[in-house]
Amino acid sequence: MSRATYPLKLPNSVKKAAQRLAKEDGVSLNQWIAAAVAEKVGVMETAADFFKKRAGKAKGDGLTKFLRNALLLLLCLPALAGGTDDGRVQGAWLLNSVKWTNAPADINPHLQSGPAEILYFRQDRTFALIYCVVNRVPKQYEIISHGDPQDVYLGKWEAEGDNIAVEYRLVSRTVKIKGEALPGPIQHATIKTPDSVLHLEGKTFHRAAALDKSAAEVVNGLPPAP
Repeated sequence: MSRATYPLKLPNSVKKAAQRLAKEDGVSLNQWIAAAVAEKVGVMETAADFFKKRAGKAKGDGLTKFLRNALLLLLCLPALAGGTDDGRVQGAWLLNSVKWTNAPADINPHLQSGPAEILYFRQDRTFALIYCVVNRVPKQYEIISHGDPQDVYLGKWEAEGDNIAVEYRLVSRTVKIKGEALPGPIQHATIKTPDSVLHLEGKTFHRAAALDKSAAEVVNGLPPAP
């Protein structure tokens, strides 16, 4: 396949999102952009072929009616194509404002820990809000501490346009509160999804793929969402 070089300027937010997605897919940014363009071309060419076949030999009023309907469909395409990308959302998202504390130098000079909030989205639409302690060595690993208290809310999520609607309730608390009945009352919230971050109740969360495994372990150890 012959290749051509084309200079491309992207908004910083778009480039950062593309770089993150390319990294998750294990390809270079150039490869990811080329694949995205190829996919878009395929969609547009398929649509063009569809319209040609549907129009057939229409003339006069018949052609006018067809073109009017086709125009309405094309105007709706951006809205249909927009919205939250389910694949981008799935996985663990860590609170941006975690206050990290360094471990004593004689234990591990690189280890940090901090109380955290994690949003976890599973492909089957299971949603979890996990209050826990996260341990990390920067640029090496992040993991949920299983030796510290955890509060876990479990429920469901659904993409709604550019937002995510979540329904959840408290199902597990490591440190029990006398008189508290679990599961707790159902709560509802809307998560905003601008650019490559999530916003929930004034808090910002970033994608934390390193926490996917330990978040899944927490959720898998709980009963199904009620």
